[in-house]
Amino acid sequence: MAYDLLLKQAHLVDPANRVNDTVDIAIENGRIARVDPVISSQSAERTWDLRGAVVAPGLVDGHMHTTLGPGGEAAFAMLARAGVSTAIDFAGPPKLVMELARKHGSGITIGSLQVLRPSAGPGEHAFSSGPETIFSDPDPDLAAIRAGVERGLDEGAIGSKILGGHFALTPSATLRIIEETVARGAYMGFHVGTTETGSNLAGLREAVSMAAPNRRIHLCHISSALRGQILPNRLHEAAEAMDLLNAAGDSVVSESFLTRWSPDPGKCIGGIPDSAIVRTSLRAGGYEPTEDGLELAIREGYTYVNVPRGDNNVAVTGEEGLVYWRGMDTDAGIAFPISYADTGLICATNKRPDGRFTVTALASDAGLLPYNVTLNHGLSLVEFGAFTLSDLIWKGSYAPARMLGLTAKGHLGEGADADIVVIDRDRKEAAHLLVAGELVMSNGMVIGRGGRFLTTDRGVEAVKTQGLEPQVLDLTRSLLYRGWNEESGVGSQALF
Repeated sequence: MAYDLLLKQAHLVDPANRVNDTVDIAIENGRIARVDPVISSQSAERTWDLRGAVVAPGLVDGHMHTTLGPGGEAAFAMLARAGVSTAIDFAGPPKLVMELARKHGSGITIGSLQVLRPSAGPGEHAFSSGPETIFSDPDPDLAAIRAGVERGLDEGAIGSKILGGHFALTPSATLRIIEETVARGAYMGFHVGTTETGSNLAGLREAVSMAAPNRRIHLCHISSALRGQILPNRLHEAAEAMDLLNAAGDSVVSESFLTRWSPDPGKCIGGIPDSAIVRTSLRAGGYEPTEDGLELAIREGYTYVNVPRGDNNVAVTGEEGLVYWRGMDTDAGIAFPISYADTGLICATNKRPDGRFTVTALASDAGLLPYNVTLNHGLSLVEFGAFTLSDLIWKGSYAPARMLGLTAKGHLGEGADADIVVIDRDRKEAAHLLVAGELVMSNGMVIGRGGRFLTTDRGVEAVKTQGLEPQVLDLTRSLLYRGWNEESGVGSQALF
């Protein structure tokens, strides 16, 4: 039988399978059927000559956002343009993420966590999914926590998210959420910080102390906790952070981003920014941690506002940004320039003694925000010599796939999903993107539609109700439940 598609003479970078060479790639029924130096063109219904082009597994963005204010309609196209074939919304609520994906999907695979957070007052709150996921105080009891975890899973989430840096819970409530989520075999994401610490090195120390071999945690954007708030020098903070993560071993998985912009919710309640990090970021820039202070920061260009423009949102500041933020009653995504290249570089490149990366993966923390730069900035690091192209693909594709238990993604071995990015190294961007062997983006034009939604067994009906195709995630294969050394198969611990 003829293959559906044959990619001819592409330079494949697939570190999980230790391939870095010119090959032919045969695709059948949305999966990789064969990879060999030469495959006859007569064996395929269609061929695509990619001589001279670099191809790799599509990026897996294990931490992005579609619901951080308005503009989520564009997130799916923006991710596809960035070479992302699979992505997880790290806040939710899953129902809203699914609604956006159904109407505006770009053919890529999407999943969602569900945030559990305390209330800042009456009314709607960021990322809420009904009263069960919003607690009346920062120390909810076990029954309330169980109801929140259960609701998220029933609505299609693959697990829970604690936004401690933004919306702090007590350390005991934080630990209860982790335990209740892990007890259900679900995914557990943690933006570090509690009522006793914050989104900083102290919060990272506390979060690592909560992890254990039977209670593994995904720690978010490690680089954003290293801003010199605890130690006098942020590089000293980065050194300690690497030691903490190395000592934690497989009890912690983590990611970092490659942008100086820290995305946040701009919503204000009662004249005060809803997010504690927004208040901290305002103080760092010399502004009052109030709604008036945020208005001044936008007006003076310190803070950017995410403004929808078709299927490619843009960051604006000054009067234009202020008008939009006010027009949305402050419920818009914003960003502060408070992440640093030096600590970001350390998080991206530092390795453990056994050769594995200390910070497991790269992620964007973007999605609807115009900072989907993992491939673009990563290629700059390759050009700089900070790491190799194989390193970049490992951290941007294979490692996050392993974190999530997506054994058919992140590599292009036989039987893998045919999620493939064609890389333009000169422009430092994705030239083309295929998902399940179908072209969804070409030279910036997004032509894919729809897409599958990752969920657990409990969320299948919720996904179907939203009119999407569910893909059940086997989280027992995730690094949260099965470490690097607990499974044989594709992939090695050290890159070639």
